[in-house]
Amino acid sequence: MGIRAIIEAVCRDRNASGEDLFEKINDLLAQGVLTKDGSDILHRLRVLGNNAAHEIKAHSATELTLAMDVAEHLLQAVYILPFHAKR
Repeated sequence: MGIRAIIEAVCRDRNASGEDLFEKINDLLAQGVLTKDGSDILHRLRVLGNNAAHEIKAHSATELTLAMDVAEHLLQAVYILPFHAKR
C-alpha cells in the first residue's frame, strides 16, 4: 500500500525516532505532531499495509478510499494548515 510510504515520509521529515513504523508513529504522537486519534488511525493503516504486504490480500475500494482520505488529512494537518496559520 503506497499510503505507508507517505506515512514513512512524514516520519522522516519530522525526525520521528524508532526502529519501525509503529514506534515512529508513537514518536509523532509524543512530539505533538499527531493527536491520539490521528496516531490510532495511522496504526490501522500500518496494519492494513502489513496485511497487504504479507498476505497478498486485496483491499476493498472503500478501504482504499478511506486510506487515501487519511493520507490527505495527514498532509493537510502536518504541512498545509500550519503553513496557513503562520501567514
